[in-house]
Amino acid sequence: MGLWANQILALALVALYLWDCLKSIQPQTRIVQQTFSGPKPLFAAFKFGSGLRTLINPLTPFFTVCVASAFDFSSERAVASVETKGPQYSILQALIAVQLGLVAFAAPISLLYMRDQWFLISIALSYLNLSLLSFLAWTVGGGMRLSRKVRVLLLLEAMICIPYSINLLRNMNMANGNSCSLYGTFRRLHGVEQKRYANDMMQFLVELDIPESEILSDALIYVASISDE
Repeated sequence: MGLWANQILALALVALYLWDCLKSIQPQTRIVQQTFSGPKPLFAAFKFGSGLRTLINPLTPFFTVCVASAFDFSSERAVASVETKGPQYSILQALIAVQLGLVAFAAPISLLYMRDQWFLISIALSYLNLSLLSFLAWTVGGGMRLSRKVRVLLLLEAMICIPYSINLLRNMNMANGNSCSLYGTFRRLHGVEQKRYANDMMQFLVELDIPESEILSDALIYVASISDE
């Protein structure tokens, strides 16, 4: 291939992966990662607009990520349980890291340096790695209670568009979803904890795309009174 064709293809590989990192996130959910100190907001996740679009750190597709409320203790336990699913999950994380190196780094760099043979080798290795990923993802996804349909769709997406395979673990985590009552959980927190999270709760309530109601008005007044203390 010529230099321009190589450059376009290299940019396309990276652009497709970055596009897959741009997720649609509802304001009543929060992206968290499991760390040694427990779940916390994901490092380098950038919100756009009213929080409906979020760019998740493209360098961390192997982190434990799920959509959950930072205030919901039951969700925190759910996130922690994902981390303790055994060696299969750790191997899956390692393979995702290899996939990141092959597709997002090795393949584009070989194209830019006009090493077409290296590029073909990188792609071939990425599909070989994907075959191992698919086996583990199917098993781990079953443990995460993902339906067969969801798992098949995620694997087909990764197979058809190889840059999307880098986000396979992240997409599996996000497919779990979350249906907690954030405000209800907030009200059950200790007073000190409520004050700590008051500003975040205020932002959440303002972003909610629901008709004005007595419950929302009361919630805004309650949270505002805590923030002003």
